[in-house]
Amino acid sequence: MADQQAETNADPTSQTAEAEVVYLSRSVALAARSGNEMWISRSAANAMVAGKDMQISNSGGNALVAGGNIEVSGGGGGVLVAGKSAIINHGVVGMIFSQETVLGEGSRVLMDRPQAIAFGAALGAAFGTVCWLLSRSGAKKK
Repeated sequence: MADQQAETNADPTSQTAEAEVVYLSRSVALAARSGNEMWISRSAANAMVAGKDMQISNSGGNALVAGGNIEVSGGGGGVLVAGKSAIINHGVVGMIFSQETVLGEGSRVLMDRPQAIAFGAALGAAFGTVCWLLSRSGAKKK
């Protein structure tokens, strides 16, 4: 588009929405990436990345990353990373990493920072142990 905006409406086959400003409505995308701001309504994407602010309404994704603020109303995600603040209203998020977090009514965060770090360490140790065991069993077969 001439003004560097990407809009998708009711297109369930879109793979990636990418532009300076992204508006995603009633869509499913593999990824949504914006160099500036992003507004998402009644949509889902595996990864959403905005250079500045992101507003999510009744939508969700696995990874939500914004350089500025993230505001979620009636949605959620697995991991939310905000450069400044994260505001969650009536939403569920697995982990939040932000300078300031505001949880409104009906909001829930499954893991705080210490729990997320412990989970990552445990997962890394388990993965390392499985790889070590597999390499030992492969060496014995030779």
